[in-house]
Amino acid sequence: MGKKEKQKTEKKSLINLQEGMEIIDRHSLFGRLGGWICPVKKDVLGKQTASVVTAGGRIYVNEDLLLSPEEWAYILAHQRLHLAFGHFDAAKMPYGEEAGPSGKVDIRLWNMACDLYIMGFLSDLKVGRCPVRIPDHGRAGGDEVKIYQKLLFPGDMPEERQAAAALMELIHMEGLESPIRDWENGINPYSRTFSRALNAAVLSVVEEAGEPEKTGSTSAQTRMAVEWFLSHYPLLGGPAAGFSIVEDYQVCQKLEIQIAAVDVREAVIYLNPAAPLEQEERKFVLAHEYLHAGLRHDSRGRGRDPLLWNIACDFVINGWLKEMEVGVMPQSALYAKEYEGLSAESIYDSLLTDIRFAMKQITFRGYGKGDVLAGTDGNPLPGMGGRKTLSPGLDVWLREALAQGLDWQIKQNGRGYLPLGLVEEIRALSMPPIPWDVKLAEWFEEHFPPIQVHHSYARPSRRQSSTPDIPRPGKVIREEDQWTATFGVVLDTSGSMEKKLLGKALGSIAGYAQAREVSWVRVVFCDAQAYDAGYLAPGEIAGRVEVTGRGGTVLQPAIRFLEEAKDFPPDAPILIITDGRIEDHLWIHREHAFLMPQGSRLPFRTKGQIFYFE
Repeated sequence: MGKKEKQKTEKKSLINLQEGMEIIDRHSLFGRLGGWICPVKKDVLGKQTASVVTAGGRIYVNEDLLLSPEEWAYILAHQRLHLAFGHFDAAKMPYGEEAGPSGKVDIRLWNMACDLYIMGFLSDLKVGRCPVRIPDHGRAGGDEVKIYQKLLFPGDMPEERQAAAALMELIHMEGLESPIRDWENGINPYSRTFSRALNAAVLSVVEEAGEPEKTGSTSAQTRMAVEWFLSHYPLLGGPAAGFSIVEDYQVCQKLEIQIAAVDVREAVIYLNPAAPLEQEERKFVLAHEYLHAGLRHDSRGRGRDPLLWNIACDFVINGWLKEMEVGVMPQSALYAKEYEGLSAESIYDSLLTDIRFAMKQITFRGYGKGDVLAGTDGNPLPGMGGRKTLSPGLDVWLREALAQGLDWQIKQNGRGYLPLGLVEEIRALSMPPIPWDVKLAEWFEEHFPPIQVHHSYARPSRRQSSTPDIPRPGKVIREEDQWTATFGVVLDTSGSMEKKLLGKALGSIAGYAQAREVSWVRVVFCDAQAYDAGYLAPGEIAGRVEVTGRGGTVLQPAIRFLEEAKDFPPDAPILIITDGRIEDHLWIHREHAFLMPQGSRLPFRTKGQIFYFE
């Protein structure tokens, strides 16, 4: 198979998988069932394996395998039923004489029995299309244990046995060797979800036969949870009062939200009504999203990978909520004891050292998606228009809401269960942010210490005439010192870089450069091409700028030019002024920093500092 044909097949495979997922999501029953769908490459599962379901509720699917959308819909429904029917539960499996002569269950036969039971269930519902042929003369009768006992004898049900074996080549269960013996609270959450989903599906059919269902309304349980925060938990009472809650199944399907997500810019929390949440778990989830918003996790990533940053923040928040005993942590929540007491930044750095572990984590929105919307993923929400910048009023209100809530909480109950890390973050956010020009000044202080002044009798002091009998040396600045006190500026003159904003930024640069006795700056203008302006006095840069507005910019040639220039000191830093609409990778081998408009972001991670001017 040629390269183009291979790419075409891979694209078709992915499209079919997505269409199969949409079929399941739209289904009144299977769209409400538990189980996280996790698309992976064929190297993870094997070339011919379509799907694996685990006891932890993850359904891995091979996005490189070419199946029809109907076959994918069948596979996904099949795997969710394994969870719903409790096929990983030790109490469900045959035991003793039921398991056979050895008294120990045969894992392969149990998998086949469960498959046959589900095949019969799905043939009645007619969901999707089974990828293997089901025997025409009838199906195995009885529950899973009875089917298992029939399979113990090779002569019984040969065609059913062959069909189940063929299906197991495509899809199977993983983790049956260590079945689950005890669920928290003694209830299988997937079976509980199935019961609720079945009731909801029946109700939706009844409502469709009568009056149409009203969507978007908030459930009584959610209203009670919000009222609890308003009346009993002042720390989060402010965000609870200011954020509206959208509890609409269709909207959550459209935004691919399995449990919950928050859009800080719209001040909205999305809560999937089909999520299997008890009332105390609902409180936990709402508190989780309130803290995401109040602590401004949508804007604090600063160039970090959006999903990994979201996951790191989830670990921190869930650890705090567990310590504060707010509600009950759902089983799917991200939590690790070794991360207790660490900041989101520290956890993010730890996740970078183990990407395979990090990418297996699941947020409340779902696998491979952050539950902080319209800010961390860098893309507009489906059907919600383009990205928006958080209004200054809402930003101030969020900071003050948490700060005032913290004061009320401490006044009523003392610090109590409030984690020190959370208190420190709220206190830090309530302080006015350091202006960008002050941070830029600190950068200049770090890289440009005052030029050392030498004394020489070759140039007499100006005070010599007043004391002609006393020789006084004059102050001399060596040429080589002036030469090393310089830096490079790579200036993006295209895209949305408004001249007024550039003037403000360049004016600040000129002021700081002159204050640090930097006489000359090496400037390279860059839009579609790089243009060397040579050495300029700091005050001359702004007058030489022309904003061309031709869209994207490639900055690498300008960086390479400066690094290879023989008349540019090897240890001089580079300041890059851009709006972020540049190439996906930028290699810089010396000290550097970025100066960018507020609200923009780089398409890659950087070790250099980033200053955001307003």
